[in-house]
Amino acid sequence: MDDTYVYVKVKIYLKDGQTEESVQEIIQEMDYSFEHDEIVAHEIRDIHDLQIPTESVAQLSLFEDSK
Repeated sequence: MDDTYVYVKVKIYLKDGQTEESVQEIIQEMDYSFEHDEIVAHEIRDIHDLQIPTESVAQLSLFEDSK
């Protein structure tokens, strides 16, 4: 049976200090909904991309700005 579907990307902005583990937890615990008469089901399939600043990146930026 062929399914009719569409993938939708959503960018979620998080508070500073996240880790890959905390991001996974946030996504798993999120309340989300897609409501429309034509939608029969939905699910989060994957984390497409993520960016987590690290202290070493922040320090590198400080050194580059001071030149």
